[in-house]
Amino acid sequence: MGKKRLADELAVYPDGQRAGLILWGLEGEIVMLEVYDAQPGSSHRFPDMSNLCTWEELGRRDLERANRDQGKA
Repeated sequence: MGKKRLADELAVYPDGQRAGLILWGLEGEIVMLEVYDAQPGSSHRFPDMSNLCTWEELGRRDLERANRDQGKA
């Protein structure tokens, strides 16, 4: 049996850039962390714990930001 995807999450950096993160496992062990560009050049740095979020958290943040911006207009 080959590698198995354990998690697929995001890093959102303080400057707003986003990178995707996939955690891979094999035989009960974590074997690899894949960091990929969600925006050009965003995967060249390693995320800090404070940068991590789920896709659901990102959706909530974006919705809250859109609602705030709409209220200002």
